[in-house]
Amino acid sequence: MLHEHGGGRLFRDTNFRGDSRETEANAFAAELLMPEWLVTSVFGYLRRDVKRVSLLFEVSEEAMSYRLQNLGLR
Repeated sequence: MLHEHGGGRLFRDTNFRGDSRETEANAFAAELLMPEWLVTSVFGYLRRDVKRVSLLFEVSEEAMSYRLQNLGLR
């Protein structure tokens, strides 16, 4: 949804290879689903328990682990 691909059509990566658009989309999704201010607060409140935090945000532990790492919390 961030980029158009020729003729007004939306871009969809069918090759499943990473590129800058995919990176941007992932960053947008992470911020939307796991806002920094809320993750930071909840992570401390739940005593740094990744599993509980991921359950609260309804995301995978892997996604939450990446988010925490990108926020410098792990």
